[in-house]
Amino acid sequence: MYLIYVDEAGISAKEPVTVVVGLIVDSESQWLPAKSMLADAFNARVPEELRENFLFHAKDVYSNRSHDEIWTRRERMQLMNDVLGIPRALKIPIALGRVLRSSETPLQNKVRPEEYQHIDAFHYCIERANKWVREVSAKSLAAIIAEDVGKKKEYMRRAMKATCDLPLTPEYMRLTDQERRTGQITQTNAGPIDRIIDTAHFVKKDEAPMLQLADACAFAFRRYFSEQQDGESMIKAMLGSPLNWNDYQGPASSVVFKP
Repeated sequence: MYLIYVDEAGISAKEPVTVVVGLIVDSESQWLPAKSMLADAFNARVPEELRENFLFHAKDVYSNRSHDEIWTRRERMQLMNDVLGIPRALKIPIALGRVLRSSETPLQNKVRPEEYQHIDAFHYCIERANKWVREVSAKSLAAIIAEDVGKKKEYMRRAMKATCDLPLTPEYMRLTDQERRTGQITQTNAGPIDRIIDTAHFVKKDEAPMLQLADACAFAFRRYFSEQQDGESMIKAMLGSPLNWNDYQGPASSVVFKP
């Protein structure tokens, strides 16, 4: 069984891009090592005075300067990079759904554009994660674990029922640099969401350590796609190599970064 831990970043109206990340964790072989590595990172990098009941929130770790006298920015970035490196170290696939705020949304819609784009990004992330699980084995199944935060539950349940499988014709896709060079299109549709059991399951972030790991990854992608400071270095810490910026300039995209 795979557990897909989902978190998002950039969902407010003022943000230029919304990203949703899903960590595809093998419950039998990866969950316990990931939990142990996360605890080790906290013990090594978080000052002892702050360690009790410490809960990792990437935005706070990166930006909150209230503890500068005992926890410098350099030390906080060391923790950030340690946490971001865990999926790569354990070969945990990372599914990504990305939607630009400037992308079109339906005119007749009961939710705000940023809410609709959050739904889209979640759906793109989950359909890619589902495709990865399907390709592992015809019998593989997965469950979605997400943070229990108010109205977000409504978005996610709506996204699970959505149909976004547009045909991959030129008007619906943007070629990657490699596809342009080789003349061979490798992009494919993700297909139906058919390996996810039930619906999304919602828990508090302090009850699911892997949600804290997903939080770090979503934060890194948001900073990168928003062209913010340290975005590129966070991507390298997480994936081991930089992304090709040109491949992510369309209105939306989805991908699984495989180990």
